[in-house]
Amino acid sequence: MLVTFALLLAIPAVAVDEPLGTIEGVARFAGTDRPAAGLTLHVIEQTDPRFAVVVDGQGRFRSPAPSGWSVPQPDGVATPCWAVAEPAGRWQVEPIDSPPFPLPPEPLRQSVAQGLARHVKASWKKGILRVECPEPGEVDVLVRGPDGKPLPDRPVRVVPDAAAFQSFGPANARFAGRTDAAGRFRMRWFEGTRQLWVTVPGEGSGSSPMFEVAAGKTVTVETSPLARFGSIAGRLAPKLAGPGVNVVLDPKTQKPTPCDEDGRFEVREIPPGRYVLRLTKGNEGVRAGQVTVWVAPGGKVEGLVVDEIPPPTPEEVEQQKKLLQHLNGRRGKNDKDELWVEGTVRDTSGRPLAGADVFVRTAFHGGMRMYEDVRQASTDARGHYAISGPVHGFVEGLVVVAKAKGRPPAVANAEARSTRNDRPSKLDLTLADSGGSASVTVLKDDKPLSGANVRLEAEGGANIHFGFGWASGTEGPALAALDAILGPTAATDRDGVAHFGDLLPGLYAAYAHAEAHGVAVSPGREAKVTLATAPVEHVARFLVVRPDGRPVTDQDVSLQFGRGGQTNWSSSMKLNGEGAGERSFESAGLWTVVVRFRDAPINSFPIHEAPYDEAEALVPVSPTLGAVEPIRLVGVRRERQTGSLLVRLLDVDGRPARGVVGFDGSISSTDERGEIRFKGLPGRKLFVAGHLNGPTPPPWSTAGPMPADDALRGRFALVPAAEVAVVPGREATLELRARPLGYVRGTLKPADGRWAADYGVFPQYDRRVLEPSWRYDPATGDFLAGPFPSGPATLQLFEKMPDGTQRNCGRPVVEVVAGEVVHVELKPGEPEAADRSAAKRQTMLGMGGITVNPGAPEAAPLTVFLPDGTTPAFAAQAILYEPGQEQPTAHGISDASGHLTWRGMWRFGNADDPPKAGLVEKPTLVVSLPGRHGAAIVPLEEGAARRVVLPPTIEAEGTVKLGGRAPRVDGSLVRVVAAHQGRGVLDAALGFATTAGPDGRFTLAGLTPGRYLVQAARDGIWASKAVELQVESDKVPPPLALEIPAPGESVTLEFVDHAGRPLAGESFTLARPQGPFASLWPATLRADASGRLTLRGLEAGPHSVSISGTTEAATFQVGEAPGRPAQAAVKRVILQRPVP
Repeated sequence: MLVTFALLLAIPAVAVDEPLGTIEGVARFAGTDRPAAGLTLHVIEQTDPRFAVVVDGQGRFRSPAPSGWSVPQPDGVATPCWAVAEPAGRWQVEPIDSPPFPLPPEPLRQSVAQGLARHVKASWKKGILRVECPEPGEVDVLVRGPDGKPLPDRPVRVVPDAAAFQSFGPANARFAGRTDAAGRFRMRWFEGTRQLWVTVPGEGSGSSPMFEVAAGKTVTVETSPLARFGSIAGRLAPKLAGPGVNVVLDPKTQKPTPCDEDGRFEVREIPPGRYVLRLTKGNEGVRAGQVTVWVAPGGKVEGLVVDEIPPPTPEEVEQQKKLLQHLNGRRGKNDKDELWVEGTVRDTSGRPLAGADVFVRTAFHGGMRMYEDVRQASTDARGHYAISGPVHGFVEGLVVVAKAKGRPPAVANAEARSTRNDRPSKLDLTLADSGGSASVTVLKDDKPLSGANVRLEAEGGANIHFGFGWASGTEGPALAALDAILGPTAATDRDGVAHFGDLLPGLYAAYAHAEAHGVAVSPGREAKVTLATAPVEHVARFLVVRPDGRPVTDQDVSLQFGRGGQTNWSSSMKLNGEGAGERSFESAGLWTVVVRFRDAPINSFPIHEAPYDEAEALVPVSPTLGAVEPIRLVGVRRERQTGSLLVRLLDVDGRPARGVVGFDGSISSTDERGEIRFKGLPGRKLFVAGHLNGPTPPPWSTAGPMPADDALRGRFALVPAAEVAVVPGREATLELRARPLGYVRGTLKPADGRWAADYGVFPQYDRRVLEPSWRYDPATGDFLAGPFPSGPATLQLFEKMPDGTQRNCGRPVVEVVAGEVVHVELKPGEPEAADRSAAKRQTMLGMGGITVNPGAPEAAPLTVFLPDGTTPAFAAQAILYEPGQEQPTAHGISDASGHLTWRGMWRFGNADDPPKAGLVEKPTLVVSLPGRHGAAIVPLEEGAARRVVLPPTIEAEGTVKLGGRAPRVDGSLVRVVAAHQGRGVLDAALGFATTAGPDGRFTLAGLTPGRYLVQAARDGIWASKAVELQVESDKVPPPLALEIPAPGESVTLEFVDHAGRPLAGESFTLARPQGPFASLWPATLRADASGRLTLRGLEAGPHSVSISGTTEAATFQVGEAPGRPAQAAVKRVILQRPVP
């Protein structure tokens, strides 16, 4: 149901419990004395139409006050107020849904009211509410008909782009009005970028280019020549006719069309294109044939019949049930839990352990997203456990954790039971007799701190929390008990020490208002770490300024931020009346902050489409810096960079053709040359579709008899869509040529002993280019598909499996003849073998792109031993690298028997990324005991069981100094990374990271023979020079000494060439210490419009900088940070801009 309301209606009489007060007010355009005449104000109540008032010619207004509000208010009191740009009476506004989710009528109306209104500043002074409004701009739009001529005095319906409503729900608005005698209409909008879609009833629809609305100015635009509407008329089969039946078109261009009592219908004002017609009744679909219809510009499809579909056979019902179960799993109300995994828990002597707790953790797809699931069981007297749950269609591998009193936990992996792997797993676990231990000392002001809560978290593959953080969490006692095992906590005693025992060997992080990483835990020795706590505030303050020096006040601005020169996160920041705002960061580091804003407030974040003002800064966040002056962010104007697209529409003979071209909602008629030019397009790739005037292929129904050959023969043509890249500042050209069409009819001949119903067939195609339809009769094996462009067409045959899945069994290629129906006989082959790797592979499309998890590898059983070759390695870990992959594909971990079990790892990436160097040539395993023994690098093999023996323990020790002095307790975090060199992608698995203690000492435990670069960084900002470490298997590494310079003062570099001219907007490269922390700073930095660049977070001492892409460098000196708020030191840097 759509609700229509008049924009700027007079306030109706309302019934209230008590008399309403009256607000007397004056509205002016911000920064001027001019009255905000014609604007509509919503005082206090944003969406209630009773409180909407129009500002008169002198800027005055009178508004009722809501019940409970005392008016007038004291001077200076702010009052909520919103303004609408469009003046009274010019348009009627109809709220409409914006995909994908419809809203009920009242929330839809409120969403539109919110989207049209702009929050404005309002405060009381001497009994008058004084309002400062942004000044709107005027848009003058010329509407051109399909012939390119103006359409005077015609009703129009105008829909703006949905950006204004994005923050308030899936909503938009349709404005109804008329063109004037010149074919123009006018609208008012607040500042911003807009695009309009315009419909003229009885004529067609079209779009404007993107345009910019500026305050107090009029922008003139014109629509492209409208695309003529078509229509579809027909009737329903008698048994389908009845009250409440509607016709719906996909893609959805309008609301459902009701059928009359005899089942007749006519859908009008349809833009050209391919549509699928279906029936609904209320919110439910109607079991009827779906009809594919091609609508030409101005075309009329008549005599359409929508047939009923026979009830499904019992076999079809059962097959559909199996298919749905395969996709969604067995987890209905009547479905019982089924066995997931079972096995026996034993000690190292092989004796069963009774009463051990066993946990399973996994994640499954619940229809909209992934959900975590944690289940718990205990072993019986025989040490046996069994864990059951629903059988899902899409589920992660199982992580199994067993824990017995007085023993460390064991972590193992098992294949999940799913509809694609419908069998339980068998998994036995061996628990070690003893585990690792750790003591964490917590200091405050250099004194032991008692009662501090300390938490340990496993790092690396032993941390089974990793990989589940993106799934919706679960709750309950099983999760709480598992968390207590995997993330143990303890309070410090009176000596400030927290003790931990029965730990799984490996690397840990310790947290207690401070943090330490790379804590190496191994059996037989206690890991010791000291944490020095200090008050830490990760807050930065900003002052945001427009290019002309005025502060951006009382509005939210778009905020993007991240580390390493990236802006991975986005949010908004609220600015006060002086343009100041602040942002809390999750941790210390060198953050890149990008602020974007426009002249008028915005509702949707982040801002991607120019024009906008943008300011960028590197923001060091560290307790070392103490209080810092607000960072001044001066905006630089970024204009919208656009290109244009010239499309030529050609008929099948290559001659210019009349018709319609469209993409992404933009649509237009071609001229007599078959051309149309689209202007103001942002740079991106587009799929462009074309539609010729003239006959279209006949409608195609999924019900009723298949059409005869004579109905399909003829000179039908369609225009395949094509991709084109629009480049800002250039005009792209594209030719769309119609192709003659044909159809394929055939009969599938099943194999001996099989039935046609055991098979199916469908065409292979790219739906973005041209989408055919098809039908298959399982009773007879008859098949019909089309239309196809003349030439080769590929058909895919498949065989239905008993479990509801399908396996391909042939891919014949048929030569399609223009204007004809080609007859073929289809003979299925043997079904392709089940692809076990495909059954385990999982693919997800998220906001970050496509991620793939290949599942556990097919590998020979692998047992890991300590260097003596006889003692099983408890908690050894393995990482699998495969050819062509930069990221590892699987992770394994061993229990106390040394036996490895595997889990697939999610892999991120883009298929268009260039190939990386240093990839492995065959599947390769990196096996280690993190924090104790380095890696054995072995190939992954199938077949008989294998042994892997770890190398001896190698450790290196060292110290870090800060500014030539020992570290002090100030809350800083000093990280040390040893990055392995020379093994390509394997280097990532061979490196080691740890944290230096308060005394600056660190240990690199479990190193692998080879070459390392070792570097330290303070709070992810200031870095030491890297030192090379050569690790040899039979030698103790020498002690390491690293020094991080003291934090430097903020500096502003003024870049000029040798003639003293500013190097405005130039990109520069700052020389940074090479090593593992080289990426802390961005690769390039850009000067502002005056050639200035402010740098915060440099080390004290000499630095050099060059224009990006050149070799000439200039040096400058950075003094030590003064320890108090101070202005940036100005340094003049002379460089020569390269000659083009």
